Amino acid sequence: MTTQWPFPRDEFPSTVQGLMSLWGGFDEPANVTDSGCEKRYEVDVNVTERGTSVLAVTKQQWQALMNHLKEEICECNEFEELTWIRTPQCALMVTKDKVVVTSSAVTLLHLLVAPLMELCNTMGTVQWASFMRKNIASPWEPDNEMNHVMASEYAELKQAFPQGKSFLIGPLDGDHYFYFVFDALNRKNGAVLENDSQVNLVMYNVAPEAHQSESSNGKVVQTCTPLDNKADEYEALRHFYTCGQRCVTFETNATSEAHGDRIVKLLEEYQPDRFTLITLFDPATVVAQRYAKGDRCGLDKFAKYKTENCFTNEFAHGYTVRKTVFVRAAI
Repeated sequence: MTTQWPFPRDEFPSTVQGLMSLWGGFDEPANVTDSGCEKRYEVDVNVTERGTSVLAVTKQQWQALMNHLKEEICECNEFEELTWIRTPQCALMVTKDKVVVTSSAVTLLHLLVAPLMELCNTMGTVQWASFMRKNIASPWEPDNEMNHVMASEYAELKQAFPQGKSFLIGPLDGDHYFYFVFDALNRKNGAVLENDSQVNLVMYNVAPEAHQSESSNGKVVQTCTPLDNKADEYEALRHFYTCGQRCVTFETNATSEAHGDRIVKLLEEYQPDRFTLITLFDPATVVAQRYAKGDRCGLDKFAKYKTENCFTNEFAHGYTVRKTVFVRAAI
């Protein structure tokens, strides 16, 4: 049974949910049927104001946060500059000034939007946040609740970050990203160095022998590996099934220029029929500077694959989100 968020039409809405109810309403998701792949929520904190670190948050505090999703912590690995936390459907990558939460599509990740923001505000000022979800089908498919889930996500995000902006990157009828970004960075007098990198890869119909067998039973297999060159850099992998497809996702925040080489190795290992690549490089990164000169750093062409479509979203402050779909080329 679903519940609605009605709002009297003779009163000015006090919430985003109330405003949306005046536009026709939307239901709170009940069965959480969704044709997406993965969701991602990131919060960046200015910890220099108070001399704190997000790494100081305890395992008990993280569990209290994950209680909003009814997820129990299965594993918590603490490294020098990185903490990785795993639950059955989610993973958290924590550095001194950043939290990244990834989840499966069936997880209502938007329920963490406000609680995580509030937790981070105890460490410092939230200066940047993003929420991203990868969709396979149109949001209006009649056999799932994706439209209600996305409406709930948007409402929670706008309630927490009223100045945030939302984008749809890719074809409307599927294989696109819903991307929400809140940017309150203080860029006056070079107050912040923007040198973050984000690379996400979604591989579909991967080779059976390369796919973790546990995920066929509804279990998600997740790993996170700290990188040797930088203590707060990592690579994360997730094996799962969605819409009958064997899928593997990959994420890294490495600032290396060798992303293209790393992706080539992943493609050789997993042999996907198709894959989606989405990248975000801050303007101070070497990759962004090479991009500005027309050098794509090996991220635009891959042997045995051809480009199906490519979308680029350029932001005012010099960083760019680029999303490309590659399909296996006919022999």
